Amino acid sequence: MKIAIAQLNPFIGDFEGTYKNITNAINTAITGNADLIVFPELSVCGYPTRDFLDYKHFTKVALQTVDRIAQYANGKLVLLLVPLHLIQTYKVKIYTILLFFWMVEK
Repeated sequence: MKIAIAQLNPFIGDFEGTYKNITNAINTAITGNADLIVFPELSVCGYPTRDFLDYKHFTKVALQTVDRIAQYANGKLVLLLVPLHLIQTYKVKIYTILLFFWMVEK
């Protein structure tokens, strides 16, 4: 198995730029015949997120970007780590979830 590791430096809140960087990295991995491409944690929303994850609009756009990446990655094996923001009464919990978009046929 050939694994590509994407080294990105995303800017916090630049979701359109991040989308372009991620899709370019996917294309580069495909060109290099990679079977799997791995992205760094928080590559969709940027790092460090600090209090931006407290804003619903920020997380909404981040998750919309993840949806766009999933649609683009259809048929490709991509490993993406993104924050999942869960608001509970009196507490904010942030979890990192692992998303796989995988290839059905090659």
